[in-house]
Amino acid sequence: MLIALAAVSVVWYGSRNLYMHMLLRKLLENPVIEPPKGLQLNIQQHAADEMLLRQIVDECSERQDTVMYLNKQRQLVVTSSIDPSHCPVLDIMLRGAERGVGTCTDVALYVMHAGGRIIPLPADVDAYNSYCGAQTARLFLESMYGEFISKRKGVLHMQLLNSEHMWTRDAPLHAKMQAFLCKTHFCVDLIHQHIVRKRYWASVWFLGHTSSDPSVGVSGDVA
Repeated sequence: MLIALAAVSVVWYGSRNLYMHMLLRKLLENPVIEPPKGLQLNIQQHAADEMLLRQIVDECSERQDTVMYLNKQRQLVVTSSIDPSHCPVLDIMLRGAERGVGTCTDVALYVMHAGGRIIPLPADVDAYNSYCGAQTARLFLESMYGEFISKRKGVLHMQLLNSEHMWTRDAPLHAKMQAFLCKTHFCVDLIHQHIVRKRYWASVWFLGHTSSDPSVGVSGDVA
């Protein structure tokens, strides 16, 4: 009986890990995948993407507790409340007070390339938890909020951070993360050591830093 129970547990744990791994690949491969060798940069598309990035960053860095996402026409939508019927692939929890230019640049790429939606901490977290369930992954940035961790099964939780944002007080919440997205290799090394020492289950991804392209829009540019 014990052997059979152990076998079932191993199969369940392996299936869960595979499910979460596939979710991570679906969500992250577009923003972080290396382009094929010899790929030519489409200057016009690059300029358009850069201008959209700036629009998102400018609106985000107003430091308001707004909801932001792109509609099907890739137009920026800014609202004051979360639509219960809208279930994006990713929600990015970012309070208005935390919305600086650097942070907004980081998250803007997930809005553009991963179908993400920037939201403040919901006023009614229980109601928010009932909206989309496992359809919508949840991304923390430097700050972690226990209220934003779903109690429902199958919800993917991630944190985007750098080494200076690894707070001891957040260690218990790290156990709830399925992925850590690091901006530096040093961060990757520290997170690996951390999750091994704590015996947490999570993937660690190196993403690098993000920035705007200052050459778009200057005199003589295609934009």
